[in-house]
Amino acid sequence: MGFFSFGLISIGWHTSTRSKKKKFFGRNYVGMGLAMSIFVGDVVRASDPESHLTLQIRMDDALCTDSGECSLDVSDIALDLLELCEAPHLTLNWNQKTPGAFLLACDCNCTSHDNTGWLVENYSIQALPKITELSLGRRFTLQALRRSPSSILDALSSSPLCELLDVEKTEVGVFVSMIKRPAKTENATYCYYPVYIVVRGEQLEIETHDEDDGYGRALVFERRDEAAQASIIKLLNDLATKVY
Repeated sequence: MGFFSFGLISIGWHTSTRSKKKKFFGRNYVGMGLAMSIFVGDVVRASDPESHLTLQIRMDDALCTDSGECSLDVSDIALDLLELCEAPHLTLNWNQKTPGAFLLACDCNCTSHDNTGWLVENYSIQALPKITELSLGRRFTLQALRRSPSSILDALSSSPLCELLDVEKTEVGVFVSMIKRPAKTENATYCYYPVYIVVRGEQLEIETHDEDDGYGRALVFERRDEAAQASIIKLLNDLATKVY
């Protein structure tokens, strides 16, 4: 049994006896059954066995790598956001080392991996977080990228990175997304270039090595969708305060 926390949420995790090996971001990880204990006033107490059990059932589909990168499919409880995605799947991602940061990633379930999503910073129940809409690619983990930077498994084959791995960015990174593009070499048809979301000072920055996208700046949407942001805050608040 272990524990970590993000924002006002404290999570304990254990390896479920019902867990099976699952394929996750091109690597095999053990599925984790997560038991969530909430510390928001007296809404739910960690000592309440009934609440603990129902939340454990709700979070049973969440997956965490051993480096603390976690993902939960929220497609069935965020239908309004899923509609904005224009995609069949939506996942909520977080990293244990960075409390209050979340990446909501749309997943087109297509070979182009042309996706969008929302980066949430400084989430808490009491204050409005910073929410940024941005272009994304294929869901991936920093752990998987560090383990196999020269060959990224795809649906039909594997593709290389379009560039050398940036070790510094993987160390200060919170999330990574892999954008697929035609390769400029004869050895591969496609390659992936990483979009790193990293900690810089007191905030998160979106960084790439690509001059064409302004080294990450052009991936950020200028528009501010108030309805989407309200739905995101509601989703996070619901996960933090309600028993499913």
